[in-house]
Amino acid sequence: SIHGGDFKHLMWALYFLKVYGKEEDNSNYSGGVDEKTFRKWTHIFVEAISFLESSVIIWDARIIGDSRSLVTIDGTDMPAEIGFNKDFFGVKFNHSGLKYEVGVCIATGYIVWINGPFRCGHNDLNVGLW
Repeated sequence: SIHGGDFKHLMWALYFLKVYGKEEDNSNYSGGVDEKTFRKWTHIFVEAISFLESSVIIWDARIIGDSRSLVTIDGTDMPAEIGFNKDFFGVKFNHSGLKYEVGVCIATGYIVWINGPFRCGHNDLNVGLW
């Protein structure tokens, strides 16, 4: 276990990453726990998940047998609680956010590349040029 956490805390973290809901809604979903408790365990597990990046997102996962497969790259926007700033404004969700460049192997569906974060105000082409 992570610092005394258990399976339900992992589930809370995965829910948080998928939904990114309001703290009150998150607490209610998790069985009515205190918002502070939900926030504590969610952040511990989200950080632990982020440390898996180098073992999960592997550029060579695009190689199948002896052949290399094509990769498609796209930008994805994520809402973020960073206050209003027009450079971070994401029109997809009408809120401030961060943009990531994500590469997916066409043959396997594996994520093989990630780059970012960038300000949501940048378009995908500009992010790809960095």
